[in-house]
Amino acid sequence: MKVIKIQEDIVTLTVKAKSFPQGIGEAHQTIRRLFPLPNHRRYFGMSWPEKGVIIYKAATEMLMGDDEKVTGIEKFVIKKGDYLSLKVTDFSKNPMAISDAFDQLIHQPTIDPHGYCLEWYQNKTDVLCLVKTV
Repeated sequence: MKVIKIQEDIVTLTVKAKSFPQGIGEAHQTIRRLFPLPNHRRYFGMSWPEKGVIIYKAATEMLMGDDEKVTGIEKFVIKKGDYLSLKVTDFSKNPMAISDAFDQLIHQPTIDPHGYCLEWYQNKTDVLCLVKTV
């Protein structure tokens, strides 16, 4: 487990999954179709419980020129600060590894109880699982 500092707030554009966990793949496909991958675009996933249901949103950082594409797309700000993190390599071979990483992270005493689980996709195979600390 490692602490990662996000230096500045990251404004993202999101697509909400229709269900959790079944709708995650479709939400990511939609966000990637709407905002194709240039070399410098970052992709995320975020989730949190709400009234007994997990809310999940696939996201990409908002870049210059995205303004004209955002009709009907919700923005979400990833707050700057310190995050506890675990890296999951080759997550497609073991999708439960992401869930296992978050299980470890959310049981740490220093996490923000009002925060969310954040997935930061590093490339096509690796993801950083992060939870904000207080």
